[in-house]
Amino acid sequence: MGKITAVSLLSLTAAAFAALWWNNSCELALRKEIGFVESLADRVYQFQEKYQRLPQPESEKDLSEIGLSLGGWPTYRLDGPSSFELFSADGVLSPEHPPEGALAIMRFDGPWVKYQSSNRSISCGMR
Repeated sequence: MGKITAVSLLSLTAAAFAALWWNNSCELALRKEIGFVESLADRVYQFQEKYQRLPQPESEKDLSEIGLSLGGWPTYRLDGPSSFELFSADGVLSPEHPPEGALAIMRFDGPWVKYQSSNRSISCGMR
């Protein structure tokens, strides 16, 4: 058996990292974005508890109360009479700091996080 060189060790490490990323590591890579989306979901549940209804996606007042803006990012939509969905993309953590230029286009192709209240689940990945 030959010697393991620094280059081959580095190559093996890079290959292992790439495999981890592509297989199921979005939970690790996007943990900040996931935390942000989960905190928004908590605000929606607090709103629902307070008003006995979900925030309306077309109401600037409702969206403002949960920390979103009308037509802003991340997106919020009703997914039925008693369920909702939140969708965000990596790098777009706040409606107060929307992406500009190339990043505004890339946000649709980059890593994403989706929360679905129907089963209280987070999913993430690449488009």
